[in-house]
Amino acid sequence: SPFAMKNGTYTGQLGLRIGPGMDFDFGDNAQATDNEIVIHFVLEVKHHFGVHFPANSSSVVLQPEGGWRQWTEHNRKPAALLNNLPFGVSSSAEFSVQVRCGLASGPQCALRERRTGAVVPLDMAISVPGTTKPQTGRSVLNTVIPTEHSGLPRLHLVPSAFVVHRPSRLHFKVTGNALDTMLNEPDSSWKGDVTVIFDADP
Repeated sequence: SPFAMKNGTYTGQLGLRIGPGMDFDFGDNAQATDNEIVIHFVLEVKHHFGVHFPANSSSVVLQPEGGWRQWTEHNRKPAALLNNLPFGVSSSAEFSVQVRCGLASGPQCALRERRTGAVVPLDMAISVPGTTKPQTGRSVLNTVIPTEHSGLPRLHLVPSAFVVHRPSRLHFKVTGNALDTMLNEPDSSWKGDVTVIFDADP
């Protein structure tokens, strides 16, 4: 299958014999000037790959599901601060994803409070329907993306077929103790930078 082949030029040849009982048998009375035909093959594989983000998608604002009203009016602590960033993927072969952090907290990327300098970890995951992890065969749905500094291998994704502008999502979330730290800082502002790296030659 060409979907399983890497980009490149592939060459080969096939020899076919001519004569009675051979690959080409034209009958006992037929005569040929050669007793073999050699066919040479040159096959060039060029996979298509593209990632398409909507305009003005360079900033993501984290907030509770349903907004801040339950917190501001009823003092109900949110379970998480989160948001999703939609994008599209087109690919005819395996590719990989990894994150480069502007600021790190352990193996994860981080957000920093502008005044106090406090740091909290940021959870990041990806969903690309129609792709699987080659090691496990599991679908890539809400799958954690390894960071560049963590030492973990890149996340590899294998399309089940040629996908074109497949609707996908990047998931961002802060939970647990990190969320408590943020909520315990009134009038705080947290920011961080992440670079998501897609590699078509994994």
